[in-house]
Amino acid sequence: AGRRRNHNKRCLNYRVTIQHNITSSLPLVGLQVWKAALVLVDFVLHKSFMSSDFVDMIAVELGAGTGLLGILLARVLRAIFVTDTGTEVLDNCAINVQINASALKYCESSVLVRELDWRVIAPKIGASDVEAQQRNSSKYSWSASEVDEAEGASLLFAADVIYSDELTDAFFNIVEKLMSHGSEKVLYLAFGKRGLMAHFNLVFVGERINIDQIPQYIKEYERGKDLEIWKICYRKTPHSKSVL
Repeated sequence: AGRRRNHNKRCLNYRVTIQHNITSSLPLVGLQVWKAALVLVDFVLHKSFMSSDFVDMIAVELGAGTGLLGILLARVLRAIFVTDTGTEVLDNCAINVQINASALKYCESSVLVRELDWRVIAPKIGASDVEAQQRNSSKYSWSASEVDEAEGASLLFAADVIYSDELTDAFFNIVEKLMSHGSEKVLYLAFGKRGLMAHFNLVFVGERINIDQIPQYIKEYERGKDLEIWKICYRKTPHSKSVL
C-alpha cells in the first residue's frame, strides 16, 4: 500500500491486507474504503516518512471503518483507539487489525478497536478489562483506564465521516468534547468538498493542507479535485467543560 525511498534510494514497500465490501448500505458504510481515507493515508505515510511528529503519540480515529488508517499509523504511534459503531463494522475492523499485525510489525495491543457513538456523550465503559473480554456484547467497550488514555491523546483523525447535516453536527460535537478536555489535540480531517467553514467560526480553527505537495503512495485510486485535508485545532474558552 505504501512506498517510500530511503537515503540509499531503495524502495521500501508496505503491503496491507484489508477485508472490505465493494458496496454497502448506508448503515454499513464503514465496511468500505473511501477515497478520503486513501488521501489521508497518503498524508500520514508522508508525515511519518519525513518527520517524527507522530512517533510515540497516542491517537483516536473517529469513524475508522475498515481500520486502514489506524493500522498504518500503528507502525509509529504508541497507541491508537480505532473507533466506530455497530458490531459488524467493528468486527471487520478488528479482523483487519489482526491480519496485518505481523506484516507491519506492530503490537496488536497498541491498536484498540472501540465503540464510540457520536450521539452518546460518554463511551460505554466495561466493568473491567477481563469482564469486557468475556462478554461478547462488551468486547468493544472502554475500560476506565482507556478513557483516561484517550483523553491524553494528542492526535485525532477522521476521513469521509461527513455526508449528512445530522452526522456533521454529531461529529463536530464529539470532536469539541474530545478537544475541550485532557491534552491539547489536533484533528486531521479528510473529506470531499462540502463546505465546513461554519463549524470553524466559534470553537475551531481550520487550516487546509495542500495535498498537491503530498506524494501518492497508494496508486490504486484517483484523487480528483474534490478531496481536501484540514488540520483543525480547538479554540479554548473559559467555559470549556469535561468531555467524558
